[in-house]
Amino acid sequence: MFQRVTPVVLNLLILNGLMFVAINLLQPDDTLFVLNKPNPFGWHQTVNVDGLEVYGRNGSGTYFGPGDFRPWQLLTHFFAHQSFWHFLFNMLALFSLGTAVEAAMGSQRFLVFYLFCGLVAGFAIALIDPTVNPVLGASGAIAGVMVGLGFFFPKSKLILFPIPIPIQARWLAVGLFVFSLVMVIRKSQGNVSHFGHLAGMVAALLYFFGRQFLPPSLSKWR
Repeated sequence: MFQRVTPVVLNLLILNGLMFVAINLLQPDDTLFVLNKPNPFGWHQTVNVDGLEVYGRNGSGTYFGPGDFRPWQLLTHFFAHQSFWHFLFNMLALFSLGTAVEAAMGSQRFLVFYLFCGLVAGFAIALIDPTVNPVLGASGAIAGVMVGLGFFFPKSKLILFPIPIPIQARWLAVGLFVFSLVMVIRKSQGNVSHFGHLAGMVAALLYFFGRQFLPPSLSKWR
């Protein structure tokens, strides 16, 4: 199971690295890479500030609201990180988990799977996430890769820092799913998108167990 980094994982690491450097050097507008939530069903409470409906202020004191959503954020958000530790942790997870999953799936199929998990998680976050905070980071897509590892290598053992006990991949995936679900139900606030993790894992389950319902024209992506 331990092998050199596979082609798609390597390119994803490079792309995320370039995005991280570009964001921190250029400081572009948040609407270019942060996934904002458009509130299409009116579930999130807003307030009117200078004629704009907003949720509140972000960490830098700037107002944010439904009007900050842009369609491309569904893709760009899971290639973007601002915190070095957030970036480093996600890339270590992508390298550790993704290399084995790509080797099992094949590079083309793994790329489709990774993008599928990230995009489906993005749609779910934008439409039904109970929190209003903007989201960025590869965590949703990587949570889907965690499910992939449990699917292909269920009995492989991993150590989740800081717990020094090897845990089988299938139980680690189940544990992450249950933990994320509990945190979502509790409406936990903070810098971690538990809903994004949950959505990425659900996307992976849809990919693996819903592929038989794809039309024959899409069979090459199964």
